[in-house]
Amino acid sequence: MNILAIETSHLVGSVALARDGQIVAEESFQEGMVHGRELVPRLKDLVEHAGWSPSTLDLIAVSIGPGSYTGLRVGVMTAKTLAYATQTDVVAVPSLDVLARNAPPEAETVCPVVDAKRKQLYNCLYDGSRERQGEFAVAYPEELAEDLPDGTLLLGDALEYYREVFSRPGLTVADEALWQPRAAIVAELGYRLYQGGQRDSAMALAPLYLRRPEAEDRWREKQVQEGR
Repeated sequence: MNILAIETSHLVGSVALARDGQIVAEESFQEGMVHGRELVPRLKDLVEHAGWSPSTLDLIAVSIGPGSYTGLRVGVMTAKTLAYATQTDVVAVPSLDVLARNAPPEAETVCPVVDAKRKQLYNCLYDGSRERQGEFAVAYPEELAEDLPDGTLLLGDALEYYREVFSRPGLTVADEALWQPRAAIVAELGYRLYQGGQRDSAMALAPLYLRRPEAEDRWREKQVQEGR
C-alpha cells in the first residue's frame, strides 16, 4: 500500500511517503509557516523522486489538528483535493496523537502541549502505550500544570512560551528536537487506522479546531456590540 502523508499543524510542516507503514521518504519545509507556498511543490517532488504518481497512491493520511488554523486549512484542503481527484482513500490523524509518538519509549505518561494563542494551549494525556487517557482539550497553562500527574513528560511548541510554568517538581520537559510533529508518524498512524477500518470522506474532511478562530470570535463580538 502506497501512502502519502501531510503534516501542517505546526510552524514546520512536512510530507512523507510510506509503503505498508514503512517510511520511503520524508521532507520538511523551511521554518516560518510557509505551508501554502511549499506543500504542493514538495509533494510533487517527493512523489516523482520516488518514482510514484498520483495514480499509484492507495492512501492519503493527513494531520487534522488541533494546531495552526492556517496550516491546517492548507493541509486538509490539499488532502481533500488530491483524494477527490484521484479517488484515493483518506484517513484523518489527530495531530496530538502524532506529537505524542515523539516521546521516548520509556516515558510512561506523556502530554503534548500546543500553543493555542490567547494564553491557552491544546493538550491531551497519553499512557506508556500512547493511548489517550482523556479528550483533546484547551486549557490555561497554569491550570494544566497543577492537574498533570507526577512523572509526566511534556513536549510541544507551547513550551517555547510556557516552559517555566511546567518547571515544577514531577514534570519533565522533553528535548526541543521532539516538539514538532512529523509526517512520517502521520503515515504510520494513518496506516494503522486504515488497517483498523477507518475511512474518512474526502468531502467531509475538516480540521479539528476545538474552538473558533480568534478572528471569528472578534467578528461575533463586533456583531453583538453593533446590535446585529
